Amino acid sequence: MTSPPKAAKGLPTVAGCGDAGFAGDGGSAVEARLAFPSGVAVDADGNVFVSDHANHRVRRVDPSGVVVTVAGDGVRGDGGDGGEAQRARLGFPVAVALDGQGNVFIADEMTHRVRRVDASGAIGTVAGDGSRGGGGDGGPAVRARLDVPCAVVAAAGGELFVAEGGGRAVRRIDGEGTISTVVAESPLGRDVAVAGAPFVPAGLAIDASGRLYIADAEGRRLLRWDASAGLTVLAGAGAGDEEGAGVRVPWAAPCGVAVDAGGVVYVADQNAHSVWRLEGGAATVLTGPGEPTGPGEDGGPRSELAYPSGLALDAAAKRLLVADNFHHRIAEVALPSRKAGTRRRPARRGPAKS
Repeated sequence: MTSPPKAAKGLPTVAGCGDAGFAGDGGSAVEARLAFPSGVAVDADGNVFVSDHANHRVRRVDPSGVVVTVAGDGVRGDGGDGGEAQRARLGFPVAVALDGQGNVFIADEMTHRVRRVDASGAIGTVAGDGSRGGGGDGGPAVRARLDVPCAVVAAAGGELFVAEGGGRAVRRIDGEGTISTVVAESPLGRDVAVAGAPFVPAGLAIDASGRLYIADAEGRRLLRWDASAGLTVLAGAGAGDEEGAGVRVPWAAPCGVAVDAGGVVYVADQNAHSVWRLEGGAATVLTGPGEPTGPGEDGGPRSELAYPSGLALDAAAKRLLVADNFHHRIAEVALPSRKAGTRRRPARRGPAKS
């Protein structure tokens, strides 16, 4: 891997001073240290939650800009269920999601679990028995095996969806805690949509209609799934040809996705250091060039983003939050109006899916 581009001055920072490490709890978030933040979420009150990946913590930035730890004691491990989340141990939390009841869900990558921090601050496991693997469909999610959970999203009806990077599948946990597979790389059963190879789900989002969006990092695609319509290719490097529908977009590794109330979709292309906007069959670059641009003062490459991963829409503040992984910060991108122009990349519409 080449050296990551250094941060440009174009995007405001919400959290992280740009230096890797752990520091700053109780103080200003923009002066705090994060270590490869990989996921971000925001609640209705404007609190921003960050999966501070290499610090084995989840942190919160309140609307006044103060940062605190909400889960993880900073030591890699697996334990603490039933107790205070700040004293629990996490193993590289990679993504974070919220529901409407004050729960924080954590995709804990290397413990192969999904953890939940409730409104009282207590932590528990909602999926995964802690051993890596597959299986368990039709039974309790806490007894199932997960294989590198790397994304999680909560639906309005109480369901959870979990992406497994190692298992190359998306699992669903219903309101009763029962787990099933809804999308997989290869056929697993009559009710499982087949994504085909290669398929590594790296980011998840849900729209107002309850449809699930999947950023497929290895297949370089954006997929959409729902129970009635099945699986659809919306965009990607191989879209628009005779075998698929959607918009042709030259993505390198789409790893994060967010969708607004109007159906506009945002995708973080991690390896191209960029964020894209999809609306009305057109794909545009919202921020971050496809290649690092402009030498810095020290002669090194400089870019607005470096390996962006998780995305979160803050509709009230009209901004998109980006986990700017190799810049060790959460960046802020102002959302354009529907009529505002953005830099365009060629995109070709493919035939409609029958």
